[in-house]
Amino acid sequence: MEMLKKICVLLLIFAGMGCFSACDEDQNCRKERFVAVSADIKKVLTDPQGKRSVSPFQVERLTLSGLNNDSILYNNAAVSSLSLYLKNFSEETQYRIVLNDTIDTLTIRHRNTDSYLSFQCGCIMTHLIDTAFITGHFIDSVAVVNKQVNTQNAKNIELYKHYKSAVGN
Repeated sequence: MEMLKKICVLLLIFAGMGCFSACDEDQNCRKERFVAVSADIKKVLTDPQGKRSVSPFQVERLTLSGLNNDSILYNNAAVSSLSLYLKNFSEETQYRIVLNDTIDTLTIRHRNTDSYLSFQCGCIMTHLIDTAFITGHFIDSVAVVNKQVNTQNAKNIELYKHYKSAVGN
């Protein structure tokens, strides 16, 4: 019986070594295994006639952290786009966004799905965004432009700041 245990342990060790070498050769293991929501910040300018134009908007001082935790993803950064990670074991993720000393809370409701990569490399968690909304103190509105959050790095969310143009501009 003791010999059988030793053989099993050796087999597990060799199988583990085989897994690591197979993962090195497997294309899926070299892919990004973490997925993130890609969010762009946009400026919406409405002229006196009501015509709107949308353009990228760079915020000079943005601090972004997870709500009810101590993770800081951006600290006084100048950004026009964000990468946000969703909670794998919850269907709601919230972020505290401080923009030029104004605080907004971004809430993203989502469904989580384990996606199989390979036997050697396991699974990754992908998400499907149901809704997203913001408190509206600095950022006025949010739109979900692509609900699928996976390793494709597609834009998922657009955050809008609205401005009215002056007469004569």
